[in-house]
Amino acid sequence: MGNLDSICLDLASQPEKKQILPRMDRFLTLLENYQKQMEDPRTSLKETSSIVTQMEQQTQELLPILESLSEGDGIKDLLNRILVTSTVETIKFNRGDYL
Repeated sequence: MGNLDSICLDLASQPEKKQILPRMDRFLTLLENYQKQMEDPRTSLKETSSIVTQMEQQTQELLPILESLSEGDGIKDLLNRILVTSTVETIKFNRGDYL
């Protein structure tokens, strides 16, 4: 997250970015909830599977946005990192790494 300072956000000239940032924030909150459930020994994997499903859906919805952003865009880099993290965790969860 130290790279956030280097991201140039000219939101006035690109109104679509105003819509991307709240979606990214909600997705980060979802990933945080996933992390908390995975750390909680009282939460079953079955309960966590609903969050994993949401992560998969959000990834599919945000992927076209990622592809529409220009190379070198700081938001694209951050969104890519979020989507990679979600995809890796989804794969690990679904193949049973946490059993």
